[in-house]
Amino acid sequence: MRAVLHAVSFFLLCVGAYYIALVFQAPTEELSLKKHSENSHDSQETLTHESASMGEQLSESFQDATVAPDVDVPELPIELPIELPIELPIELPIEVPIEVPIEVPIEVPIEVPIEVPQSPEEETLQPNPLARGWGEDIDWVGTYGEALGMAQSRQKPLMVIHHLEECPLCKDLKASFSDNEEIQRMAKEDFIMFNLMHETSDPNLSPDGFYVPRIIFVDPALVIRTDIAGKDQQHKYSYTYMDTQLLVENMKKARKAHKSEL
Repeated sequence: MRAVLHAVSFFLLCVGAYYIALVFQAPTEELSLKKHSENSHDSQETLTHESASMGEQLSESFQDATVAPDVDVPELPIELPIELPIELPIELPIEVPIEVPIEVPIEVPIEVPIEVPQSPEEETLQPNPLARGWGEDIDWVGTYGEALGMAQSRQKPLMVIHHLEECPLCKDLKASFSDNEEIQRMAKEDFIMFNLMHETSDPNLSPDGFYVPRIIFVDPALVIRTDIAGKDQQHKYSYTYMDTQLLVENMKKARKAHKSEL
């Protein structure tokens, strides 16, 4: 192989020298053109002859390099390029900051209730805790002792109503009592009114026993009016929702002066 390469290189050098000779030996005068042509022809023949002999030498060298079986051509080891592992840069994940929305507290206007001043009429409409459904417009007294004192000082008869909240007869009597205008008017103007849901320590308020509903009248001299009673012979001082007219008549009797007061 090296001989072939040297032969090819030599051939190329010869061809190059030929063309360089042509450039530098070009005719400079018109009169020597023929001579130059002849010389060129001779030179070309000479160069052709030299090229032919050189080609024969190269051919023989090539045949010697390829045909001769006895020549051991050393096999050069072929060095393959070692592929080095390419270390790729590791792309680390970029932590993008997450924008958390900030909750701004919304200020809700607080509605303050407007206090409207109450008129005297509206104040009287508020429920009376002492009435217990027997009449809101009546001036009820809180205790039995207070009721006796007011009856004596104002010289008005006292009306004492015994009842219970869960008693059906008491509820019916209460409804008819509060709906009767005449009873409500006399109770407000002519009597000291007291209702209670328990018994007192005065035995004079239970002349025939303990039961409800029961209405007892007491005169201004603090005497129990046992003569003013209802229709029931067993429970003399009991009334029902159908006895409102009888109750009106008994209230009128209680307004009159008792014989003991005359």
